[in-house]
Amino acid sequence: AVTMSFEEVFSKAKSVKYWVNAGNHISKKEMLNMNPFYGKLDVFNKGYVYGIGGREKEKANDFFESGIVRADWVLKDYIKIFHPELLPNYQLTYMKEVK
Repeated sequence: AVTMSFEEVFSKAKSVKYWVNAGNHISKKEMLNMNPFYGKLDVFNKGYVYGIGGREKEKANDFFESGIVRADWVLKDYIKIFHPELLPNYQLTYMKEVK
């Protein structure tokens, strides 16, 4: 991971269409409550935001349990997000679009 200030992220994110691994948030409203600066990012307002809250077991995020041994499912999620035409019938496992 690379540590960047919000200003660095803001300047580099002008043409970003996808934000993946955006945490375990249930809504964009929740994200804004945590950090109002997210609302200044084009990807937040016009792009696609995906969190890792697609699969939970008893309020535990399964991304951190089965996801570490099921890299194939994690990769399929990324393929579905970035190239949905390659997996037309696949449903996301770990990722979930945050709206």
